[in-house]
Amino acid sequence: MKLSIVTACFNAHEDLVRTAASLPEQIPEWLEWIVIDGGSTDGSVPFAQSDKRISKFVSEADSGPYDAYNKGLHLSEGNHIWFLNCGDTASPGALSQLESGMKPEDDGVVYCYKVHMLAKYYIWAPRPEGLIREMSVPTPGVLFPRRSLLKAGGFEESFKVASDYEVLLKLLISNTRFQIMDLVLTEYKGYGISTNHRELASLEEAVIRIRNQVVSADVCIFELLRKHIFEIDLEKVPFKRWRFALKLAKRWLY
Repeated sequence: MKLSIVTACFNAHEDLVRTAASLPEQIPEWLEWIVIDGGSTDGSVPFAQSDKRISKFVSEADSGPYDAYNKGLHLSEGNHIWFLNCGDTASPGALSQLESGMKPEDDGVVYCYKVHMLAKYYIWAPRPEGLIREMSVPTPGVLFPRRSLLKAGGFEESFKVASDYEVLLKLLISNTRFQIMDLVLTEYKGYGISTNHRELASLEEAVIRIRNQVVSADVCIFELLRKHIFEIDLEKVPFKRWRFALKLAKRWLY
């Protein structure tokens, strides 16, 4: 077994059907598909139970996507794991190129592929060297080495939106090899929880960087302040003096 696909879902029947439609009608021997459901009541469960391509299926209440990821991690048997979330799809022709691109002896390599961000109309190319400062590798385009992921302790479930960032950062600072691949692997449907909760994502990423000692607390706080000041729309600030002060702050922080 070379690759395990793990799909987390919860009350997203149509999205699960969408993801399933992007996979081969017959799963090849070098691939397994694992679906972790959070206890859906919308038809997802009967669909998953009837799809013969799904080799392992769990449906029970969980604490969120990272809980589901960890369940999939421990059920998987592949050398690498691809977290293909519900609603996201495999890019046309991508799977046929994966088998030839992955080498059994590289079972400790983090493979980083491009992701087509459908909602934002652009291709996100991975930059592993940027992980020290920010989330610069799209998780839907990552094939995680299973043994390295287990060694890192899996996904920290106390984080709600940035645990995948911490895993990637841990792998980077432990000198795990990252291999950039020139292929669009995933069609990413939505904005994602980190985009929908930007403030929480920024805070969790700051905590992760401090906890993993890649930046000092004072530098991290300064960068957070700088980022949020730059995001303020001056036209929406009600008082002239405040607008003037923020304008000076932006110029000073530039």
